[in-house]
Amino acid sequence: MSTSEFSKSSMFYIWAGSFLAFGFLFWLLYSGRQVQEFDWVSSIPRINTSLNFTTFLCLCLGRWAIYREKKNLHISCMVSALTCSFLFLCGYFFYHYFHGDSKFAGVGIIRQIYFFTLFTHIVASMVSFPMIFMVVGLALKKNFARHKKLARWLFPIWMYASVTGISIFFLLSAYA
Repeated sequence: MSTSEFSKSSMFYIWAGSFLAFGFLFWLLYSGRQVQEFDWVSSIPRINTSLNFTTFLCLCLGRWAIYREKKNLHISCMVSALTCSFLFLCGYFFYHYFHGDSKFAGVGIIRQIYFFTLFTHIVASMVSFPMIFMVVGLALKKNFARHKKLARWLFPIWMYASVTGISIFFLLSAYA
């Protein structure tokens, strides 16, 4: 994507926000700070998994809608997916602020599967995060040719991040 699509300040804010978000998450998980967990914090992962699943459904329906030229439905689905992803991210930060790092207790091949899934999920999340802002920005600027081009790359990455997020929750639940 060229800088002609976005002003330099827009690109700066997209990338700076992305790095700040991941830096903050890294600090939350690995700072070694003392955490105080409350009983209600344990329900956040289930809520976040529901949000990830809803994001997945909205992305599927949104893609179907745009191929059927149902633009209003597409917009509604994408705004819903974006909202669910935003709420997920807030819940994720909130959970790890109070809970800290989650430990995986599985052994053997399931441990390798878990960490491979976790690693690829993190990479997909880090790639999709700034891309989402770019795709939304292109849509708001009514640059639908570029929006469509970038969204074709974003869609499978965002889907993968959503599905692997769900998988991680179930693996952590099964091997807590």
